[in-house]
Amino acid sequence: KREIRIHYLIKAYRSIASAASRQETITDGQKLKIESAIEDIQLLGNEIQLKVLNDMISSQNNDFTVILDVLRNDLRQELKLQKVDYSLKFYRMERDRK
Repeated sequence: KREIRIHYLIKAYRSIASAASRQETITDGQKLKIESAIEDIQLLGNEIQLKVLNDMISSQNNDFTVILDVLRNDLRQELKLQKVDYSLKFYRMERDRK
């Protein structure tokens, strides 16, 4: 159970992070991945993750930084990795516009 939960929460983290802080418009594919990630967190997330996610949804805030930070910290703890105190930074490369 634990491994499955971790797998889905890592997938949720990656889906949300890939769409976060984009200058260009989020694609329909990215929107679907975010929606799926939110559903996975609602199903498998812990109480803190659910509270942060529900607050974000209730406020209709599209800033994913808080939920990503909570997921990162919780997943690192689950995987027995060292705690980090660095804020999230998103590296985005400029894309060719066709």
